[in-house]
Amino acid sequence: MATIKKLLKAAPRMRNSVPDGHLIKKKGPFKGSTLKSGGSVVRVGGQTHKVFKNKKGDVVVDHTAGIPAGKWDKINLTEKAKAKTVKQGVASVRKWHREHPYKKKKKK
Repeated sequence: MATIKKLLKAAPRMRNSVPDGHLIKKKGPFKGSTLKSGGSVVRVGGQTHKVFKNKKGDVVVDHTAGIPAGKWDKINLTEKAKAKTVKQGVASVRKWHREHPYKKKKKK
């Protein structure tokens, strides 16, 4: 039987799991922060974001965790933020989340 202490220790590991983990580099100096096919994994605003270039060469951000957001699940940063590189795309994602912080509702 699991004790509360063990459950609380395991809780951060359970919350930080990344979907599509098989696409993330496991070895080397950039393990856990880059994708195997190029791109970057960023944790901003309480969500995991994958920033990469698609087949057309546009920089795209994919919201991998949480509830599917419909048409806002994948955002073309080349059109929205004029990002030409993955590094510029990561910066624009961080900037957007800094300007639009997620505020949790307080329980009464």
